[in-house]
Amino acid sequence: IPADYGSGYRLEQLEDGSHRSVFAPGPFGEFGEENDYTREGNGQIHTVVFRGDTETETVEVPDGERMLAVPEGLLEEGQWWYNARDGLAYTPDLPVLEDTVFQAFYESPQE
Repeated sequence: IPADYGSGYRLEQLEDGSHRSVFAPGPFGEFGEENDYTREGNGQIHTVVFRGDTETETVEVPDGERMLAVPEGLLEEGQWWYNARDGLAYTPDLPVLEDTVFQAFYESPQE
């Protein structure tokens, strides 16, 4: 059974109207005497900003966690999120290790 079986992320709205990604653990929190299911990271909370053409949304993500839910409602048809610093496309496969800004583009700004 994979360590993340049944786990996922959901966006939670905060009192100020901003959003943050919240980890929703699956049915396995610990397994046996070895706990391979502990969260990695240094305890920091990072700010991830999504800038659409007309709106911006800010999400808080714990260090080392992947952000699987993104605010797709800010995208126009044919757009996707690209890192404003290096132009790389957003992917949920990489953990969040620093504050990051994603900008909506129709194609990679690298091209």
